[in-house]
Amino acid sequence: MFNGILVAVDDSKPSGRALVAGASLGKVADGPVRIVHMFEHAIGRGASYDIELREEAVAVVSKAVEEMRLEGLNPTGEVIDCETGHVAEALVKAARQRGCDTIVLGTRGLSDVGSLLLGSVTHDVIRHFDGAVVVVR
Repeated sequence: MFNGILVAVDDSKPSGRALVAGASLGKVADGPVRIVHMFEHAIGRGASYDIELREEAVAVVSKAVEEMRLEGLNPTGEVIDCETGHVAEALVKAARQRGCDTIVLGTRGLSDVGSLLLGSVTHDVIRHFDGAVVVVR
């Protein structure tokens, strides 16, 4: 376990805490640490619409990579395009393609009822990933 760690980041407090946890795991890991941000696109009729600015996504990843480097790690960082509503699927796919057996991500800590109604990236990652999933509140 911990042969490769994928840390999902965005610009939230839970994501920042996940980055700290990912750095701690990275120090004992046997493989690389990969930081990713899912760049979502809403698909409409005949067009795709970005949910955020690409520059913001790149900045989030760059900041996370730099923070881990200050901890003595040498992570890679990447912005991954995905369709809105398919973030969990894209995270699981990214981890598998990059040989990561662990995914670290933050959660807002919604109740089970709230997450059922709203959908939960965290729950979907846990259900579909066959490796370890570290969830940080």
